[in-house]
Amino acid sequence: MKQIPTKADGVGDTLSADEFNPNQDELENAVTKTGQTLSAGNTNQLGQAISKYASGGGGFYVDTGSANTYVLGGIGNFLHSTVLFDGFKVSWLVNVTNTGPSTINPNGIGVTGLVSSLGAALTGNELIAGAPVSARYNLANDEFRLLDTARLNAVQDTNGFSINGSKGANVASATQPNIWAGDGDTLHITGTTTITDFTDAPRIGAWKKIIFDGILTFTHGSGITLPGGANITTAAGDIAFIYADAVDAFRVVYHRVDGQSIVGAIASQSEQEAGTSIVAAVTPGRQQFHPSAVKGYVKFSLADDVIDNSYNVSSVADVGAGIGTINWDVNFSSADYAVCMGHRQGGDLNQSVAITSAGACTATLKNDAGTGNDTVISVIAFGDQ
Repeated sequence: MKQIPTKADGVGDTLSADEFNPNQDELENAVTKTGQTLSAGNTNQLGQAISKYASGGGGFYVDTGSANTYVLGGIGNFLHSTVLFDGFKVSWLVNVTNTGPSTINPNGIGVTGLVSSLGAALTGNELIAGAPVSARYNLANDEFRLLDTARLNAVQDTNGFSINGSKGANVASATQPNIWAGDGDTLHITGTTTITDFTDAPRIGAWKKIIFDGILTFTHGSGITLPGGANITTAAGDIAFIYADAVDAFRVVYHRVDGQSIVGAIASQSEQEAGTSIVAAVTPGRQQFHPSAVKGYVKFSLADDVIDNSYNVSSVADVGAGIGTINWDVNFSSADYAVCMGHRQGGDLNQSVAITSAGACTATLKNDAGTGNDTVISVIAFGDQ
């Protein structure tokens, strides 16, 4: 703006063209740069121009930069500052989500650091593609500080109000689906492709709730820790809560739609026989392999070989007075197993069991005179099968 050393005092003053025209040009530019066409009949155009600038017309920019390097250009013909000053505010729509520490260069003034509202370096996902954001220049630290960040800067209280979640767009099942990119904190997984991992989370502590729409294999491994330590075959309607222990390691809480519990890894026969695991689940079909388990038993009459009750016994046979052979249904691994015997007859009787092979043993019940007693006896066996 042209400076006029001697101001008009109303007494025969006349401004020269050199004094008048520059100031008039500046006033006209202030109006036209806001998109207005000069109109002789409109005496409010300067006021409208001031209003547009005050509403942010001169502080909103177009982002043409890349992730972490934000280059801001002016919009339309609005005039934008060409120098940095304390409190200088810029606003823009983010072009690319940031992944770490970032810089900003508004209107070609120069590359300047961009930090959080508290002055901390950005770590990633504070600037989300397509979202509006504002920053203000801090002269003391020569940096722009975000005014609107995607994170809280202090403990917050809901003041008695609830925070309602929202459903995001569906995500197709894949070997490594990206459950973090979409909107909403709940999403549906469609398809039947086996899932072995997830793409990296935006930060440690992030979580998502996912609902499976179909049947697929959800894989337990180095990237995903599933309850029970084993793969899960999903069902439509199953719900999983995914928590990021690290950006590339996820812990899962799982709820089946039918209410069934998640069973861990099933103990194998060798694990049951070793008897050392404290995490493997035991099923009815494997329980008998534990060393403490009874491998076979029988209650029967030596008089007629009638079995009253038994487990793992194929047959019994009378081989003499007071003598009976028990044949096992599933043989022991060797004849090196243990048996014990009892009887129902009162009085002093001598009882013994001879292990004749891996598949049979012979029980004997006699009195002191050596006479056999054909009463009801019971035999129990322990050992490795």
